[in-house]
Amino acid sequence: VGGVIGPVAVNFVAVVIDVVSVVVDFVTDVFVGFVAGGVVY
Repeated sequence: VGGVIGPVAVNFVAVVIDVVSVVVDFVTDVFVGFVAGGVVY
């Protein structure tokens, strides 16, 4: 992929990876909290 699309695609992928890791961290925290203390928010 060349031209303008290349950098845009790379940036998009980087953003997606960041979002996914944030979501994974959140889900993990919620899951651990749920397992550790039952339904505690």
